[in-house]
Amino acid sequence: MNDGGIVFGQRALSLAVLKGRFLEHLAFLEVTPNMIGEALFRRNE
Repeated sequence: MNDGGIVFGQRALSLAVLKGRFLEHLAFLEVTPNMIGEALFRRNE
């Protein structure tokens, strides 16, 4: 039973890490185009 609990805990932990990385990746994808757009806009001024 304990082994199962450990495996489940590790799986939950890895899922939490993946979710965190996924959210960071989404934030990166949201911020980067804005930065690129601002840089292009400033260069064109």
